[in-house]
Amino acid sequence: MQKRTREIIALVLLIVLGVAGVSAMAWYILVGHNWNEAASLIDDHFGSMEGYTVVLYEGTMPYNATVEDGNPQAKDQAPASRAMGETAREIAPEDPEGGQLELSQVAESYIEKDAQVVNVDITDVGAYSDPVIVPRNGKRIAVFYAGGPRADLSARQTEKHLRAYDVDVRVCIIDDLEAVERGLGHVDIALCTDRKALDANGYIGRTYTVGVPHVGQVRAVLMAPSGFISSKVLTSL
Repeated sequence: MQKRTREIIALVLLIVLGVAGVSAMAWYILVGHNWNEAASLIDDHFGSMEGYTVVLYEGTMPYNATVEDGNPQAKDQAPASRAMGETAREIAPEDPEGGQLELSQVAESYIEKDAQVVNVDITDVGAYSDPVIVPRNGKRIAVFYAGGPRADLSARQTEKHLRAYDVDVRVCIIDDLEAVERGLGHVDIALCTDRKALDANGYIGRTYTVGVPHVGQVRAVLMAPSGFISSKVLTSL
């Protein structure tokens, strides 16, 4: 009887320790992520970004673009939604007044904060058909374009090819969100120009994925010295 009691107690303790371990891991991931993001924002705000690498690209999305523009099913459902008094959600209602933010301005601002910058022109994807490799903060960063009917397979093939060049960070320009969702292998960052990716800002699988901001805006993808990745859309300096 005593032996059985000890076994039950041991089992209960094992379950409690297991639950505590899972809870601690979840807490660490959540709090750790939030702390890393907060630290990046603080460094950016106070202009102390030594060791950071920032990937910058200009927005090209028109201001009347909606998430539904690239979703045929949503278009089919639109009349029914309007019949119920609902309208398609616009990402931005109209062009902002005033001048547009230029990539060169943002790049200069980050350089003044001691960050190193990689400028990417998403309007000229042909320039990245062959990967462009640049050194930043002691790391080799490759920027390449993956297209075609199976852009995910193209990205994986290019990513494997880059392994021979000792690349540390792989940045892929891609125009198909579904391809990103199928997986891009060991691609670190995806700059997705698909309209369905307007709100994308976070990990899809193992790839940190961001969409394209509106015309006159600039997206900054921040890579901290620790390797933590975050991003923000800039409308002014």
